[in-house]
Amino acid sequence: MNQDIMHCLSVDQWAGLKEVFRNDWPRGITGYYAVDTLSKWMNLGLNYGFKVLNPFGKPENGMIAVIKDETEFIEMLIECPQDDTSKLEEALKRTQLIDWSREIVVLFPPRHVVEGVKRIAGDIKMEVQWIHPLKLYILSKESPLYDVWYVSHNCIG
Repeated sequence: MNQDIMHCLSVDQWAGLKEVFRNDWPRGITGYYAVDTLSKWMNLGLNYGFKVLNPFGKPENGMIAVIKDETEFIEMLIECPQDDTSKLEEALKRTQLIDWSREIVVLFPPRHVVEGVKRIAGDIKMEVQWIHPLKLYILSKESPLYDVWYVSHNCIG
């Protein structure tokens, strides 16, 4: 049997991903809470057919959470807790678990993931139509509610 470079993780393996994203705070917030929310849904019996893929079976290589793929497009989260996305890029290029011929929506990708996807887009014959990377705003508890000036000057990403 030929095993894919991208490993499909069972729910009990998601804790390792959460820990890696927690150690990459605040950049890892979206990865952490995505895995946390998906595991809570699974525990409630709400399985929408999503799967969590992991390059080479190592949490530090990031994750691809395929949220919805039964419609005309695929929704996925791509997260990487490292600045170096080369392992993630290699896995995305070589996997047989993702049908790159379909329309794919990557939800709120961090900037380093956007750059990695742009580097491999030609290799996987993906046409990038629109990119809007995640901008993360961390506010102190003392910051005024809805203070746009404060938020815009304290941006990460």
